[in-house]
Amino acid sequence: TFAKIIQEFFKNKGCKAYLEWIIPNTTHPVDVAVDKNGCMHAYEICITAFDNLTSHVEACFEKSDTIKKLTIVVATKNKLKELRKQIKSDLMLARYKDKIQLDIIENYMKRSKNETD
Repeated sequence: TFAKIIQEFFKNKGCKAYLEWIIPNTTHPVDVAVDKNGCMHAYEICITAFDNLTSHVEACFEKSDTIKKLTIVVATKNKLKELRKQIKSDLMLARYKDKIQLDIIENYMKRSKNETD
């Protein structure tokens, strides 16, 4: 799965990475949580739809103060453009734009492949 690819990428870098990690003070799991030097970074995979994006952001930044960054991973550059538009147009998402990063799953696949070569 894509979550496993992201988890393995960070494990190979010496980070602790967890699948379906529950955000403290919530019942909300993130696809992957990575401990980067004592700071938790969440990864959510939204390959085709962004329906529950608001709930992810709310859990990460409003209901808990544990997550420092949220990376949303999408399938294509077109989905990345759609996601950027959605973040700009949604007031709640826009409020956290400095804590939200965007990425494409292909980049993790390339990085993982290069590291094992």
